[in-house]
Amino acid sequence: MFYGENCQYKSSCNDLHTKSVNPVNGLCTCYLNWTSTDCTVDFNECSVSPCNATNSNCENFDGSYLCRC
Repeated sequence: MFYGENCQYKSSCNDLHTKSVNPVNGLCTCYLNWTSTDCTVDFNECSVSPCNATNSNCENFDGSYLCRC
């Protein structure tokens, strides 16, 4: 992904996990569940307890999670 008046600068954003790049300063906007300045860090959905704690365990995956009984 490139930015700048003539698209002369290559951003540090991860192409797979980046929704958009600011055309002026090259800042990354990450897709949901990805974070960091270059969109390379998976957000751990299990950290916010999305599963029923009594009956299931949360398993984190890149970009998603799964509740297992």
